[in-house]
Amino acid sequence: MLAVHETPTAYPKPRSLDRVRDAIRARHYSRRTEDAYVGWIRRYIFFHGKRHPAEMGAPEVARFLSSLAVDGHVAASTQNQALSALLFLDPQPRSASPAASCGVPRSTGMRHMESDAFATRSRCF
Repeated sequence: MLAVHETPTAYPKPRSLDRVRDAIRARHYSRRTEDAYVGWIRRYIFFHGKRHPAEMGAPEVARFLSSLAVDGHVAASTQNQALSALLFLDPQPRSASPAASCGVPRSTGMRHMESDAFATRSRCF
């Protein structure tokens, strides 16, 4: 009887977004969260001219998050979601977040004109 010896085929290394999807699925996040996080990572990559995420670090994350706050006028919770998504790119997360260490400007909440108008009206009565 002849034994058949198969040579192991080399599987291609998974792409960055595939690794992110696998990590998100391993943590049992919802499909919509996965789609949102992958979308943020894509925006991050395109923001930096399609550079590979492995070539970028905390300064690039800080620049992207700053752009979201300053140019995009996003809410602080949106900025936090983008940061959470970008943390999946780092296989060994650091103790401090990149945004905190680089002094990223945080989004400021919108001033509610309705509450000011209500306070003014209530004093008039």
